[in-house]
Amino acid sequence: MAKSMNFYGEMAGVEVAVGLVDTITQPSTIFAAYNHVPDGDKQIFVYRYFGPLLWS
Repeated sequence: MAKSMNFYGEMAGVEVAVGLVDTITQPSTIFAAYNHVPDGDKQIFVYRYFGPLLWS
């Protein structure tokens, strides 16, 4: 796990998008992953709908 955290720490920035109404990936898992990224240049974008429904 420490190796993957170093990978994120060396990146210029991390952007994550989450949809609150998502039938594939629960929003809580996205927020949990985002919270494990070290502090720094990171952003999270929260949408009502996000995922496969947008592209079908």
